[in-house]
Amino acid sequence: MSKKIRAAIDNFIDGGIDIYHDTNEKARKVGTWVIENPQATVSILSSIALLLRASQSLVVSHRLNSEHRRADYTYYDRHSGHRWQLRRKLTNRDRAVIDRRKSRGDNMYDILADLGVI
Repeated sequence: MSKKIRAAIDNFIDGGIDIYHDTNEKARKVGTWVIENPQATVSILSSIALLLRASQSLVVSHRLNSEHRRADYTYYDRHSGHRWQLRRKLTNRDRAVIDRRKSRGDNMYDILADLGVI
C-alpha cells in the first residue's frame, strides 16, 4: 500500500474515534439541557408527538385511498385470470351488461371496450 493511502486510512480511523467522542459529549450536553429546562422539554416533546400522529394519519389515509382506488378501478376476470385497469368505475348497469354478455360467451376485452371503460 502506498504511503498516501495508508495516511488517508489512518486519518479516517482517527477522525472516526473523534466523531464518537464528540457525539458522546453532545449527547451529554443535551441531557443536561433537558434536566435544566423541563418546561421546554415537555413542549418540544408534545409538539413532536403531535407531528408524528398527524403524519401517521396521513400515511394511513393515503394507503386506504389507494386500496379503494385499486378496488374501484380494476376488474378481475376469474375465467382468464386477467386484471383489467379501468378508466372509470363500473356502474350497476355496466355490471349487469358484463354478466349478461359473459353468460353468452363474449370475450371480456370486447365487453369492456364496448362499455368504454378501457
